[in-house]
Amino acid sequence: MKKLTILFLAFLMTPVFAITIGGIYFDDLGFVDGIGAYGGTWSGTMSTLIGTGNLANTASAGSVNTTDQNAYADLLFTNNLVYNGVGNDLAIFEWSGNTTPGTAGCLVRLQINGVTNIYTPYWIEGGTNVAYINLDDFGVALGSYLTSVRILGYTDPEYVAVTALHIAIPEPSTLVLFGMICLGLITLRKKL
Repeated sequence: MKKLTILFLAFLMTPVFAITIGGIYFDDLGFVDGIGAYGGTWSGTMSTLIGTGNLANTASAGSVNTTDQNAYADLLFTNNLVYNGVGNDLAIFEWSGNTTPGTAGCLVRLQINGVTNIYTPYWIEGGTNVAYINLDDFGVALGSYLTSVRILGYTDPEYVAVTALHIAIPEPSTLVLFGMICLGLITLRKKL
């Protein structure tokens, strides 16, 4: 029984992720889940950018793109706040169909706090490219929180999804998992 309890606790502590893309792990709540203001000329439907975690089904047929330099779209994180942690904080997925890993795709333009930066996404798998974003590039203080980011039109990037690599608020599933681990440890201690 003791070994079974230990195995069960080890299983509970194993992280569960909704999706893996190119070796990157994401939770369901990390994806953009709302669209704020947007303007300019876009091809595609903005609601496509609300992440389902299934890029295989949305790529190419479900992308949003524009060459309009004045186009913008505010993408919202309402389930969780995005925070500036150590290293990269966001991943922007773009579809441009490259066939060699590491090959640059269409440029991605992003604006946060009035600061605009351009990133080159690189092919990772199945025609999907990713641009990693460090919020330090936008003057966001380490440990600060964001609820939205603004994507901008540029060289015809085909935006597929935007997701946070650092989530600020513990999800309910994490709290339930923590509670189960605590309960298991209490039960184990009583039996010893």
